[in-house]
Amino acid sequence: MYTIFTDFSYIDELIENGVEYAVIDVDNTIAQSSATDLGLTIKKEQISNKILWLLWVCLFAIQIPFFYLIDFFNRDFLLKVVMKKYHSFSLSKIEKSAEELFEKKLKKQFIMFTHDLIFHLKKKGVKVVLLSHNIEPLIKKYAKYFDVPYVCLSVKPNGNRCEVDLSNLADFKLREIQKYDPSKTIAIGDSKHDFPVLNYVKYPIVVCHKKEKWIDKLQNEPLIIPINK
Repeated sequence: MYTIFTDFSYIDELIENGVEYAVIDVDNTIAQSSATDLGLTIKKEQISNKILWLLWVCLFAIQIPFFYLIDFFNRDFLLKVVMKKYHSFSLSKIEKSAEELFEKKLKKQFIMFTHDLIFHLKKKGVKVVLLSHNIEPLIKKYAKYFDVPYVCLSVKPNGNRCEVDLSNLADFKLREIQKYDPSKTIAIGDSKHDFPVLNYVKYPIVVCHKKEKWIDKLQNEPLIIPINK
């Protein structure tokens, strides 16, 4: 069973009953986005010729089914493949591209119900934390916009290049959510990859286009934020 989320009245009831924290995923939870958006933005900036860019996009598109297959079986491995591509860029380049992506594209792709919910939670005194498998130069843009703390994959300069810290990728989100009292915590996510986080807390909220089978396996009844394709 699940309940469709239509307004914030139920959230107010949870807060009155002792909810103090909200741990929120970013990609496809706060904005309709993916872990590859920033990489594509940087690549497009590198390839100024339109024909060459279209050829590169076609080659990339051929790989997409392969990425989906990896993602189905092993999200951590896919993240390692995607994140290691950033190692050929400087940290300043990534930060500049992240700023451009956020301002020109991602802010227009906010899922407005989640967007407004974050400000509502803050207004009610709930401590909101962003928790993401994406990299810090991008996630900190969201954190600055909402004025909330965040936990994500850190990026360190390495000479003229950089390095994404992938050393603690296994159970990354689960370890973070376990720092909170499950009876006082809301968790918001969008996919089966957020299952450990959503299943840990007493109050899971799922952002989705349609109800999927994995949602039924959550130990506590979730609220659903429906979004249109």
